[in-house]
Amino acid sequence: MNTLKVAISIPEEIVKSIDRLRKSRGISRSKYITNTMIQKIHEELNRELKAQYDKIFSEPGMQEEQSETTEFFKNGDRMEGQEWQ
Repeated sequence: MNTLKVAISIPEEIVKSIDRLRKSRGISRSKYITNTMIQKIHEELNRELKAQYDKIFSEPGMQEEQSETTEFFKNGDRMEGQEWQ
């Protein structure tokens, strides 16, 4: 992964916490911050994706289709309606 140097201002107490945590893990400050940011970015992307799914699956037409599909699979042991088999 290519890296860039970025200058940011962080409150002193947060830097102290970062240093305490990263030392206990035996990694550099940069590595700790990078790992933490990667984790946060993944959480945000997953939250956005979930919101998109929730929006799609909350639409009335989609809810009806999902209910019909559920009923179809619940009745999967019956031959009625499955003439294609």
